[in-house]
Amino acid sequence: MDNKVSPKESTLPPISSFFEPNKSELWGIYTSNLLRWDNVKKIFVFQLSYYLDIFNNINYAYQTKEGKSLAAINNSIYQIDFSKNQFDTTKFLNFPNLKSQQIRAFHQDIKGFFYISDTYNRLMIIQVINGRVNPIKTFDNLGECYDFHEAMKEQKLWLATSQGLFVLDLQSLWKNGKNTPSSALKNIQALPSISYYSVLPDRQDKLWLSSSNGILQYNIHKNQVYHYNKSDGLQGMAFNQGAFLQASNGEIWMGGADGVNVFHPDSIRHKTDFPRILIENIKINDVNNNFKQNVQLLNQLPRLKYNENTLSFDFLALEYNNPESIQFKYRLTGQDTAWVMVNNPGFIRFSKLPAGDYTLELMATNSDGVWMPATMAKKVSFYIPLPWWRTWWFFLLCIVLVGAAVYGIVAYRFEQALKIERMRVRISSDLHDDVGTILTGLAMQSEILELTANETTKPKLQRISELSRSAMSHMRDTVWAIDARKDKLENLLDRMREHAEETLAPKGIAFDFQVDQLDLHKNVPSHIRRNLYLIYKEAITNTAKHSNGSAVHIQLQKIDATGLEMRIHDNGVPLQKEYKTTGAGLGNMRMRTEQIGATLQLDTSSGFLIIIHLPRIS
Repeated sequence: MDNKVSPKESTLPPISSFFEPNKSELWGIYTSNLLRWDNVKKIFVFQLSYYLDIFNNINYAYQTKEGKSLAAINNSIYQIDFSKNQFDTTKFLNFPNLKSQQIRAFHQDIKGFFYISDTYNRLMIIQVINGRVNPIKTFDNLGECYDFHEAMKEQKLWLATSQGLFVLDLQSLWKNGKNTPSSALKNIQALPSISYYSVLPDRQDKLWLSSSNGILQYNIHKNQVYHYNKSDGLQGMAFNQGAFLQASNGEIWMGGADGVNVFHPDSIRHKTDFPRILIENIKINDVNNNFKQNVQLLNQLPRLKYNENTLSFDFLALEYNNPESIQFKYRLTGQDTAWVMVNNPGFIRFSKLPAGDYTLELMATNSDGVWMPATMAKKVSFYIPLPWWRTWWFFLLCIVLVGAAVYGIVAYRFEQALKIERMRVRISSDLHDDVGTILTGLAMQSEILELTANETTKPKLQRISELSRSAMSHMRDTVWAIDARKDKLENLLDRMREHAEETLAPKGIAFDFQVDQLDLHKNVPSHIRRNLYLIYKEAITNTAKHSNGSAVHIQLQKIDATGLEMRIHDNGVPLQKEYKTTGAGLGNMRMRTEQIGATLQLDTSSGFLIIIHLPRIS
């Protein structure tokens, strides 16, 4: 960039405003003086005959498309006429109804809307209809606005303010007017939040911004920023408000406290070389590690332990010309895909990373702010393993151990069940073969002795014979209940039919046995089978002994999914006794129903009915 000098070689005038009335003249405002640019000597020449106090109050200079030179002075806009021999000002617009303070900047778009910025940190949008000011929209808390650029193709208005660069959607404003939403005005987040004094476009639709911290170029299509500083030839880092101009030949003029910078955007060439990224140090769990290989050459960290999951990196870019202009961005693939901006030199710390594969990618700009291509990015990969208790082989080992334990328990219980069944079969066989034989022999011997005994002894022998046969009957019931080979429901039903045949037939009582929807091959636990049978046996025995009926109906049917209901109903007429019996049959039946979780119901309204309701038979 060219640095222009003043007539006095020792000092450079702090230009506050520029005017270009025509393509052959360029004027600048310095304190209360009007200066003309001498294109031959390349200096500003003082024009003392044009000394006016009004020049010291110019806040903003504006050149219309028709060639009019306008200036914001106090709360009004003036038109300024330049010539070689005379200078004149005429009030162009006045805004008394807006009660504005000092006008900072203004602009008129192609639709005729005026954009006025004042010292109240607001942007006022108005229309002038028949000389009357018509307020359209006001945006507050915007900061002081110093310059505008209207991009007619995109229908957007760019604003350089003390709080950053903003863009206004003109299409939304023209369509909605006073109802324009606040979201129509947006801040450009890619730019630093500093004061911008100018927004000047070039032929590639890039915006050139003078600011409180150098000159910036903003590519609106790529959202890319280039930052220029003293090392690029600037007069200084601070520029003046209003001291900027885009000349008719395409040159851009920007003035600051130490002089003026003039350049043509087409002549600016950015550097194509990029700094080398150097990783200086890597800490694991905040402790320096002595890697066998030089840390600056590492692209892959040695295998880490599962608890070595806090890593920090110190890095920098090797740029000696202007290192403070270098910017970094990084991302950790495996954790996040977003890039994070950092300064040069940089420091990153990742805390408590979960297990997985990671790659740290680092990219840097050169001193012109151009980002290096992705192929040049510095990459460091590392792997954090799972803790041993979360590895696949540990889960597999747990599954095997649990499976073995379950198998052992099941096998043990199965073996114990087989032992119990074998023992039940053995006991039932022993009782049947040994005790049964003894009782049968005792009964037969009693009957034989009864034939030769005298009348006094016969009743006793008969009693012994009866007791022996009763013991045999009880023993058969016990043997049947114990025998593991009789655990199915069909065995219980066979035993019930057998007892009904033995008990009711000799008494001349008819019976029918009905079974509905029961799975005859279903196993029934021995205690349920035994108690259910004894309840049934007590009911049939009572019918044979005490009922005066001629028939008994026996029904077993399925209820719900797993239950059973047993009904025993005779057609006898219950006799009302004048005394209380001492029998325990009904009490035993109630006790046995409770033991197997069943309920007992009695009904004597029509014969004698017993209902056993068992919710589960297994």
